[in-house]
Amino acid sequence: MSSVIIDSNFLLGLMDSNDKWNDKAFQIFNSLKSKDFNIIYFDCVIIETISVLARRLEEKQRSNEFSNLVDHLNALIPEQNISWILTQAKNYYDGIILLMKEHNGILNFHDCLIALIARQHSITYIASFDKDFDKINWIERISETTI
Repeated sequence: MSSVIIDSNFLLGLMDSNDKWNDKAFQIFNSLKSKDFNIIYFDCVIIETISVLARRLEEKQRSNEFSNLVDHLNALIPEQNISWILTQAKNYYDGIILLMKEHNGILNFHDCLIALIARQHSITYIASFDKDFDKINWIERISETTI
């Protein structure tokens, strides 16, 4: 069974019906589930998703939707299904900084942590609309239902 990491922008697409990636995220997500992928949710992705969702809803004057969307997120991904990797960031810190430097800061700290954890655990896929992951040669970005 192949494993796939879910990225923040992909998860936001699943969570927010007004997100530009909503339809595509659902198509890909359903395809991954039908092909029996092991779907991985990292804590840093959940944290980023909740933070971006709160900011985005506030900016669009939709803050009243926040509570329901977070409840939906928690129903989709119960706490026991979250892979807690931020506690490992200290061990990966030097590698994260090196990878960020190699890519001139285009890949952010969390993206580099995700990439390094993926390499460490031989996870070859990430569901993401972030083309920056295409720069990482050991991980394949899934952004279409072609997988």
